[in-house]
Amino acid sequence: MTEQMDSRVGWFFVIKWIVASEVAVFIVGFIMIATVSLLGPIVGLLAAYALMGAIFGTAQSWAMPDFRGQEGRWVLLTMIGLAGAVSIGMLLRMNQVMLFTFIGAASGFLQWTMLHHKVRRAGLWIVANAVAWFLSALWEDTGLLLIGPITGLTMMWLLNPPKQSLATATTQVN
Repeated sequence: MTEQMDSRVGWFFVIKWIVASEVAVFIVGFIMIATVSLLGPIVGLLAAYALMGAIFGTAQSWAMPDFRGQEGRWVLLTMIGLAGAVSIGMLLRMNQVMLFTFIGAASGFLQWTMLHHKVRRAGLWIVANAVAWFLSALWEDTGLLLIGPITGLTMMWLLNPPKQSLATATTQVN
């Protein structure tokens, strides 16, 4: 028998997160092509990943219930994470799998700076992001579509702390 989820964030949140992420992926595809062809491979990629961070960050912040009024910070941290990781990755000449894993870890770390104040186990957000981006690198054409479901389910899990037993809650009060 499965336990019914009794918390603030549920499946509607995950669906919103996934839809927002997938729309962001669709928009980012066009942006990548346009910025690289307009600005050249290096500046174009950096601009594209900064815009990608803005779009992903906006999509994610739209879905997040507990961070109203802080959406701009989430978007900025996501932009810096993606563009910064790509800059470092290009300097270090990382292959695609290493670069995508680094992008996930870097953006996850910067987003963690907001999450750890409100979310227990927030460090797992960094791991989930790195794994999502790693897996997305393995499937070049459709891989980015994995980021939304992996990170959405992880965020739902993080925002829903496990219920305490009555004995544990009583012990903590005393």
